[in-house]
Amino acid sequence: MLSAAFKPFRSTYNYLRYAIHDQPVIFWAIVIGVSGPAMVVTVPRIRANFGWVPPEPIPITYPLPNRERKPVSGYDDE
Repeated sequence: MLSAAFKPFRSTYNYLRYAIHDQPVIFWAIVIGVSGPAMVVTVPRIRANFGWVPPEPIPITYPLPNRERKPVSGYDDE
């Protein structure tokens, strides 16, 4: 009875064992695909432990000087 409960896991294990030897690209694609969601949780915590601080956001506007603006002259087409 217990062995019937583990049959899906056994077939998955057998497929992965087959993929390691005959199709390693598929095996490594599965490994990387499974590790991706786990990295979403673990990598930020590891970075914080090493003291990583996110950089300042990039400015999206140019700061204008606090003075009177002079009109540009000498560059007009005639």
